[in-house]
Amino acid sequence: MTDVTVEPASRVKRLPESYVFGKVARAKAAAKKAGLEIIDFGIGDPDRGTPDQIVDSMAQLAQHKANHRYPDTEGSLVYRKAWADLYARDWGVTLDLETQVHHLIGGKEGICHFPLAFVNRGDPVICPDPAYPVYDEGTILADGEPHYMPLLAENGFLIDLDAIPEGIAKRSRIIWVNSPGNPTGAVAPLAYFEDLVKWAKIYDVIVCSDATYSHINGGAGPTPSFLQAEGAMEVGVEFHSVSKSFSATGFRTAVMVGNADIIKPLHRVKSTIDSGGSLFIQLAFAAHLLGSDDDVRAMNADLTQKRRLTQAMLSELGFNLADSDASFYVWAKNPPGFEDSEAFSYDLIEQEGVVSVPGKGLGRMTGEGYSRWSVAAISTDDIELAYPRIARYLEPNRK
Repeated sequence: MTDVTVEPASRVKRLPESYVFGKVARAKAAAKKAGLEIIDFGIGDPDRGTPDQIVDSMAQLAQHKANHRYPDTEGSLVYRKAWADLYARDWGVTLDLETQVHHLIGGKEGICHFPLAFVNRGDPVICPDPAYPVYDEGTILADGEPHYMPLLAENGFLIDLDAIPEGIAKRSRIIWVNSPGNPTGAVAPLAYFEDLVKWAKIYDVIVCSDATYSHINGGAGPTPSFLQAEGAMEVGVEFHSVSKSFSATGFRTAVMVGNADIIKPLHRVKSTIDSGGSLFIQLAFAAHLLGSDDDVRAMNADLTQKRRLTQAMLSELGFNLADSDASFYVWAKNPPGFEDSEAFSYDLIEQEGVVSVPGKGLGRMTGEGYSRWSVAAISTDDIELAYPRIARYLEPNRK
């Protein structure tokens, strides 16, 4: 108890009461306590480990006292150069180190703080649905109004730009796009990004592209970058991270690249909120970012095998799947009779110990009836063990 009135700000009250992954974690803990052996398709956190050469460099760099001090908010010039070199090599995109590359303390931090730099009270922000929840939650914390655009199978799980209401387009400050998509795995072709640039210029909207999963693409090489599209640098920025593509979620280092005038206001926000990320972490990734290709390819091969096994399993069990070989997610429409996505996912955890993420937690408009299956931290053996458990749960309740 407290002697003062604890009344959260209205923006906090507008946030979802419980982050979907927190609910899943609690259901998983309860099932484990009840004695069930957990098979976890819920975790979007690679378990392969960060490449040894990066970890070894980090340990050495952490010994230097100069790397213990406050870093620059915009990031080490060495770190920014590594990302600029990566963009030049993988996408042919030229970036100015001083003005077009900015360090972030993880992609989530940058994405959540970005609306604070541009969104005024009541401004619409166009958010894909289903999607990573931080797009709309960051908007809410900035007192903006998320406007959800459905990602539908008939549109390749991409925002239909022609379907965005004229009134919303004219008032919006930001549009979020994510390719490859979480949770759908959908990949936007370069032609789509070119159309997006034209749309953004017509309506004067900042494009924010989340490319976190760009290097996880079934061994086919990185997916297209928004910044490859003609004119993209004039209207937007792209967020990238070492977390998923380089199996380094715990080290919290990422980058935003693109239009210098768009980067400046976020720099002002971040220089107020934080003092930059650990210098020894930045320098370790800078030294090896371009040299980790073998590790990325090996992780891709492993994830591709597990994704395809999971897709085959779910398809045979009656799920209707999004057609994708990118990201480490499988977006699946549940079989008939299991349209309540939360009931399906939480009951499956409780009864069989098999964990998936309910689609409703990722898509307020279009997630119902779906589930997300991650292969980031699961073994091929567990995928095989999951089949009879899921079948046993489904069979009595099928329509």
